[in-house]
Amino acid sequence: MEITLLLLASGVPLGQGFNMMQFLLAVGKPGQLTTLRFAYDGTDVLQFNYSSERFEPLHQAAQPFAQQFNQNPDMLRSYRRHKDYAPLITKTIVNVAQGLAAKPSVTIRTRRMTSSSEPLLLSCHVNGFYPRDINISWLLNGAALEQAHTSTTLPNADGTFQLMGHIGIVPRNGDTYTCQVEHSSSSDKLTANWESTVKLWPSGGYAIGIIFGIIGIICTVTGMVGRRLGHHARTNQNQRNAHSEGSSGITGAGSCAQAEAERLYGAGDRHPSPTDIDLSQC
Repeated sequence: MEITLLLLASGVPLGQGFNMMQFLLAVGKPGQLTTLRFAYDGTDVLQFNYSSERFEPLHQAAQPFAQQFNQNPDMLRSYRRHKDYAPLITKTIVNVAQGLAAKPSVTIRTRRMTSSSEPLLLSCHVNGFYPRDINISWLLNGAALEQAHTSTTLPNADGTFQLMGHIGIVPRNGDTYTCQVEHSSSSDKLTANWESTVKLWPSGGYAIGIIFGIIGIICTVTGMVGRRLGHHARTNQNQRNAHSEGSSGITGAGSCAQAEAERLYGAGDRHPSPTDIDLSQC
């Protein structure tokens, strides 16, 4: 099974442009070479198999070349000697791979969910790692969680990779969620923690608060309406009193005038005229 790959590439001027020749060296178990593969502009053409010690064509156009190389004892002997250097080649490949490794950064972000039974979404952002293989997991108070989801690994512009891990939770006060990452760039597990700091009211606290709020609003509105009604009542009473006094004055004056007219009528034979009535007596 191939576990390490080393790709060497060089530009070869052919004709008016450049073409790419690629050499892929595959290493199986430590110290054991498996194949040396040759490619042209990304297309596999020919390989040397270290198990059979023969050249094998990977493209129809390479068949005559493979046959010619296999009939050349000196060339076969030269490639067989690579096995003597297999431990050194393997060590070199491992050192190069470790030198290319990049340790990821691990951060946790939160987002509120409105249409879910799990109102809070935790997202673990793992960024800047190389090589691609990585393992991400979630822990709750140190215990593994299984219902997590992981996004597709995406490349960055600098050649490293990034990955997102998601988990929906119902936060409880004091719970600690941990995003744990295992990667070849670090011998230790990389982690980021998020601690829930939800402050809950005592049982029934929300209902009590709402009830007191409603009572306060009712009292305020009732007081305003009561003051307004009292003002209108006082105004109407004052208007009725003024009207009553005016009506009483008019009624009294009319009675007085009628009595004076009857007095004059009884004193003589003629009908009294309005000018004969002395209203100053009323």
